[in-house]
Amino acid sequence: MISRAGTILFIAIFGFSNGYSIQNPTLENDRLKIWVTELGSIRFADKVRNTVWGNDFPGWVEIKDDDGEGRKVPLTGSRAVVTKKENSLLIQFRSLKGSGFNEPGFRMQVKLTINDDHFDLVIENLNTQYPLKRIEYPAHIFTVPSGIDHGYIVAPNLQGVLIPSRYDSGFMRNGQNVWDKIADVEKWWTLESGNLNMPWFGAAKDSSSVMAYVQTSSDCVLHLIGNKLVTPEGEAVRNRQAQHEGERISSHSPIWLSSLGKFSYPRKMRIELVDNGYVGMAQRYKEYAKASGRFVTLKEKIKENPEYEKIIGAPDVKIYCYTNRKNDTDLRSWSEPVLNGYSKVNTSFAQVAEIADDLDNMGVERCMILLAGWNRMGYDREHVDMWPPAEVAGGIEGLRQAAETVRDHGYLFALHDNYDDFYPDAPTYDERYILRNEDQSLHIGGTWDGGLTHITCPSQRLELLNRNMALIQKDIPLNAYYFDVITNTSHYECFDSGHGMTRKDDLRYRLELLKNITDRGLVIGGERGTDWAMPVVAFCEGLSGGGTGYHRGVAYRTGITVPLFYLVYHEAVVGYWQHGTPMGREDHANHVLMDLLNAQPSSWSIEYDQWEDLKSLVKETYELLSPLHRNTVNSAMTDHKILSKDYMLQKSVFEDGTMVWVNYGLITHTIGDLKLPPKGFRVERKGEVIVSGSFSRSIRFD
Repeated sequence: MISRAGTILFIAIFGFSNGYSIQNPTLENDRLKIWVTELGSIRFADKVRNTVWGNDFPGWVEIKDDDGEGRKVPLTGSRAVVTKKENSLLIQFRSLKGSGFNEPGFRMQVKLTINDDHFDLVIENLNTQYPLKRIEYPAHIFTVPSGIDHGYIVAPNLQGVLIPSRYDSGFMRNGQNVWDKIADVEKWWTLESGNLNMPWFGAAKDSSSVMAYVQTSSDCVLHLIGNKLVTPEGEAVRNRQAQHEGERISSHSPIWLSSLGKFSYPRKMRIELVDNGYVGMAQRYKEYAKASGRFVTLKEKIKENPEYEKIIGAPDVKIYCYTNRKNDTDLRSWSEPVLNGYSKVNTSFAQVAEIADDLDNMGVERCMILLAGWNRMGYDREHVDMWPPAEVAGGIEGLRQAAETVRDHGYLFALHDNYDDFYPDAPTYDERYILRNEDQSLHIGGTWDGGLTHITCPSQRLELLNRNMALIQKDIPLNAYYFDVITNTSHYECFDSGHGMTRKDDLRYRLELLKNITDRGLVIGGERGTDWAMPVVAFCEGLSGGGTGYHRGVAYRTGITVPLFYLVYHEAVVGYWQHGTPMGREDHANHVLMDLLNAQPSSWSIEYDQWEDLKSLVKETYELLSPLHRNTVNSAMTDHKILSKDYMLQKSVFEDGTMVWVNYGLITHTIGDLKLPPKGFRVERKGEVIVSGSFSRSIRFD
């Protein structure tokens, strides 16, 4: 691995002249120099900034051996032969030996091609007599030593996460909620899903910024390491008691998955130098998104369907109607409850209409009311059989009247639905719809309020959707719809002989399902969000975070939150918090501060019993956030800055000149003439009165 001494130590050990010369074949231009080590790992130099990237460990190949067991074999046990042809290097790995495994016939060929400020990496072919599982290569291609100044890695998880190489703030337990998220981190995140919602990742150190754009992203996983010890053998380990040798680093490694057990097609990735850190990375990816057709603005979507205009500035008021958990105390739901037969009408359809009336009387001009648990057996019960609506909540007539009331106020009325999960106790359950694993077993899903689910094959979902929509639209005047799971989960392979499917096929079927809804003239949204859906969706629940727990300001589940997604797609989608988080009672300040920073409307997950107490908060949050979103929705987010050492003071800038500052922290921050108190904010727009304030921490006595 690269030591903390960085480039200088590396040059001294290998005896480079002019900083970069090497005995093996190299590629070089004015900005880049690329070479391959004796073991087959890749190193490259940002010549302008005198910074070396890469490491000495090449990676691994994982196959299934004769016993059907997965075996992970390091590529250090292969012989790497490097040849040069014009502006390309060809790396040939020959034979594979290690971990008690030997395959003399193994071959893998990698091509590197240089061009200006980037180089393209293509794994052209891989031959093995064993079923292939995955290839992790090049391992730790972006490596940032822990403890250095101005170093970090970034990845587009949720809004985006940044793991700095050091965090100089806090004492004892103050700051622990950040430290826990940036040290001893190891993640495996699939691309094209809610895990990694854009097919790129990046890193920065010594003023050099690099990013990788993954062109064959359907069968790719990012292996992310954040400030964790990595041994000379390339493995990340915990080192609390100093029991291992190695170096603590942050790093990125692509893992290329097999497609139906085979290599199947070349795997491609572009590695490039960029300016301006993670902002520059996002802006570069935006160029790719526009070229690929994934970047479609809300303005363009409104031209296709004027109903999309109703979501501009609209809070997402998600109302839970009916909870009806299965009575099976042996099971615990992934959403936390023990399944014990608990049943409650949380909000009747008549009460939904009442909430809509209240919102209109409060001066809320735009809103989306999204019903969850409206279906006959309640939330997360007996999917995919949604119809008829829950009789205990008001039945067909009650739901119709609620929809009519919501629409009469000019709002969007949407229903929560799910076509991933098929419950075995659903009336129309049939194994022919279920995804098949390689051994032909049924693919098991999660355990939710209805118990254990099976996962449907995406190729079979359209039939189920059409069947339900024919029943729903016959009686309910919808103008919007929401799919749980579809834009969140990793893509599947199916080994059913009648409807086999690759992960790339899965993406196509998911997009087909979304387009089916837009073809009906409805506004469509999905869970969490991913950019392959951006040509279609109007909104995504979960782009900012959510699901369980609450957002702790700058830190959430992994790393420090930075708005990578909005730096690319601010003009293309409305991002809400996922249901389960922003209930108006947990960490409300940080939710709204992040919505301000990203210029997004508010989010609420409620039941009727909460409504009376929340109304005033909903109103004042709407009056703060909605005008900002309506004014900036067609403007790109052009910059984001972290302005304090504790990362708590942040600033975003939009194309129309709007500037937003927020202070997530517990102390007042002063930058020049700007002074922001704890949980404070400031919004400046040309020609308008400055909006500023803070969230109170005082005790209010009656």
